[in-house]
Amino acid sequence: MAEQIEEKQPEIPKWLKTIQENSWELELLISGGAIFSLFQLSDEFVNFIFTLKMTSHLPGTGPFIILGMFGLKILTLGFIFHLLLRAFWLGLVCVNYVFPSGINKEKILWKRPFKTHVESGDDMHDQIMNVDRLCGTVMYMSIVSAFLVFGLILLIITFVTIPMLLIYGHMEITYLNIFSIILLFYLLDMLLAGAIRGIPYISYVVFPLFWVFDVVTLRFIYQRSLWLFNTNIQKLRFGIGFAIFITISIFFAYTSIYRVMHWPNIIDSREYRWAMAPQDQWWNRWNYRDEAEKEGLEKLLYPSIQSDIIKENYLRIFIPYAVAYDESLNQMNSENTLLSGITQVFIDDSIYNNIEWFNSWHKHNDQIGIRANISIKHLANGKHVLTVADKVTDNQTMHIPFWKDVK
Repeated sequence: MAEQIEEKQPEIPKWLKTIQENSWELELLISGGAIFSLFQLSDEFVNFIFTLKMTSHLPGTGPFIILGMFGLKILTLGFIFHLLLRAFWLGLVCVNYVFPSGINKEKILWKRPFKTHVESGDDMHDQIMNVDRLCGTVMYMSIVSAFLVFGLILLIITFVTIPMLLIYGHMEITYLNIFSIILLFYLLDMLLAGAIRGIPYISYVVFPLFWVFDVVTLRFIYQRSLWLFNTNIQKLRFGIGFAIFITISIFFAYTSIYRVMHWPNIIDSREYRWAMAPQDQWWNRWNYRDEAEKEGLEKLLYPSIQSDIIKENYLRIFIPYAVAYDESLNQMNSENTLLSGITQVFIDDSIYNNIEWFNSWHKHNDQIGIRANISIKHLANGKHVLTVADKVTDNQTMHIPFWKDVK
């Protein structure tokens, strides 16, 4: 009779077991600190997006912005969810300690059709262990998802931003189409836990491209842990939970960047939000520096004045230099290639010539542009409209209403 050999589970080192059993304290500390830091980082990232859109025409900035905010929201929501789960786990541990004799089934007075799936003496041990495992799963998936998003950003920079700076003409579209198809298959394989890599013969076809993508996205750092995770989970249950979590992350990422990306507000169902007043009557907070300061806007994307209510005889205009002006500046003669040279200023129906413009460079936020002080002493008190226009292409016209109130 053949001797049956039992397969033994690898013994966990004592130091690792100690860490696993006491990691909840460190997890609470990490989650609390990470949530606070990520909220701060999200604001800084939005400011960075604002600057990037103003100062560069770099290809691939759109996906970079979207993926960056998506990654931040995955981490933020993941740590929030983990903190809530760990707090619930701690509550279960506490109530199990307070009542060590377990559940007293005789005192549960539920009647049919309600059911009680407990026995007298049952404790919270199983639920405590399940919630503890769920905490570990949430923490792991949040961090790995952030690694994945960061890797995709590196992929965009490597295979979109850099090549598009070197490729011109119709080749750009062809290259982007090919890259998009390959990236789609790579992402599909990632979502399906490597299913495409497991198809005979197809694996040889995709290997060179997937290998390069794996290196660029730093997948080799967390691949071993992914194998451990993917081979031990119930994929259907996990897939449903992960899909819900990713959907929520996408929603919060969208609400953070839709203004900067000039996307429609899909959560605003008001039918007349674009028909509240005459179409040419707009009051935009970013046109008034006092309003921008109240809302914490460090950088201005459009021309601005000091306030909508002017209590002095000078209108102080600031025009930030944005990359959008380069099209007009490139059409100017080389001896007169100045931002002030393409700028026209009107107040009501009167054009203002011979304005003395000055270079401006903000020392705190590094925003550059031009400034001018225009006398409005001759204007009557009441409403007026300042118009700042690009006289070359007429693409950057801005109308800024203001009210003079000088006693």
